Amino acid sequence: MDKCIQENGGNNFKPVHMGKAHLEKEGRLPLSIQCSSRAAEVLSLS
Repeated sequence: MDKCIQENGGNNFKPVHMGKAHLEKEGRLPLSIQCSSRAAEVLSLS
């Protein structure tokens, strides 16, 4: 998520595969994730 925010999102951004199905099967899929301070800074500028 941080990379997407730092790159200003967009339709051309290719997110890193995080294996959500595998994490969910193992019961380790997070309900929320924290963004870095740099990503928060980018969001506050928009």
